[in-house]
Amino acid sequence: MRFLAGRVLASALVLVLLSLLVFLMVRLIPGDPAAQYFSAGDPDPAQGAEVRAMLGLDQPWPVQYAEWAGRLLTGDFGRSMAQPVDINAMLAERLPVSLTLALVATLFGVLAGVLGGVVSSWRAGSLVDVSIQSLGFFAIAVPGFVLGTLLIALNSFSAQLPIVGFGFFEGQPATQALTLLVPAVLLGLRPAAIICRYTRNTLLDTYGEDFTRTARAKGIGSVRLVTRHSLRNAMIPVTTVTGIELGALVGGTIVIEAVFGLPGIGSMLMSAVNSSDYPTIQAAVLVIGVV
Repeated sequence: MRFLAGRVLASALVLVLLSLLVFLMVRLIPGDPAAQYFSAGDPDPAQGAEVRAMLGLDQPWPVQYAEWAGRLLTGDFGRSMAQPVDINAMLAERLPVSLTLALVATLFGVLAGVLGGVVSSWRAGSLVDVSIQSLGFFAIAVPGFVLGTLLIALNSFSAQLPIVGFGFFEGQPATQALTLLVPAVLLGLRPAAIICRYTRNTLLDTYGEDFTRTARAKGIGSVRLVTRHSLRNAMIPVTTVTGIELGALVGGTIVIEAVFGLPGIGSMLMSAVNSSDYPTIQAAVLVIGVV
């Protein structure tokens, strides 16, 4: 309980620091949320002051942060400055898309990574092992959004499959699954490569342990030796890495969502940055940090 309490307190401190950091950063970067309320050209100073007062931008930064943090304690993220919508409603609509994308990407990463790691470790030093490791290095080196852009370009000139755009409970189920599966696989390539390397290296270590040699001496088959004995021990570090990657994938969906037109929290964040929508930026970054 002491350990868990320490972790909870440390997480709370991290989130407080994150909220301070994002609050200050959005106000230091160029952009003015009030500018979108005016037509081209400089607004009347009195009118500009009135709009900033309406948006709460006329208050000192400590006062603005205190008011925002006070609403957060009640679960209220406030209203968007760019559109008349509650941010809580936007998060409720968009967060499931990002979480689903991250979960499918993690599932693919675990299945492909563990399978590749088992095959690679069992054929260590062979052409199969070298090929799997080379594919892993390629998956880590090339960002998913680069492969996604190339895939969309190739698809537009060839099969023209519906792989762009997504909406829950909209259109044909097979089409919606395809629009989510393709970006999820691209997003899961990097975790798959990392999990594959962890699985391979840990399995190679377990093959030299006493319990593995004893099981082999008892005549246990190769498949059962790996799945019932070695793989159980190898999954301990793999599970840890999987949890870390799942959290990182939620934040990593930002560019992928933009490439494939997915209405998730990443595209919401990018739209908010373009319009200098301070409350929406703060809410999106904080939610990603919580995950």
